Amino acid sequence: MASHPRPHLALIGAGITGTTLSLALTRRNIPHTVYEQAAHPTELGAGLGFGPNAARAMAIADPRVGEAFLRECTKRDVRRGAEGEGEAVWIEFLDGTVDWDGGVGGAGARV
Repeated sequence: MASHPRPHLALIGAGITGTTLSLALTRRNIPHTVYEQAAHPTELGAGLGFGPNAARAMAIADPRVGEAFLRECTKRDVRRGAEGEGEAVWIEFLDGTVDWDGGVGGAGARV
């Protein structure tokens, strides 16, 4: 059976997804190149929101990414509506209800 050459992947974009995927591919010795249109990194917007699946995917891609995410993420305490230690809010709806690991419901603070 003939062996096929390993493809060299092109990743378009060096944002959080492209960078995390690049780390995961590097750990698995998969050749790739990351292409980014911006000459220099910039801050876009005030923040990002990640759901539970994205948080788990970061840890699977590279444990260091998952650890950094957990170390740097802001958790909101839905009981007090303040930032800090507390229940991790994954989704906050416009009506003030929230979705967290325990399911949908409860009153959240409007921000």
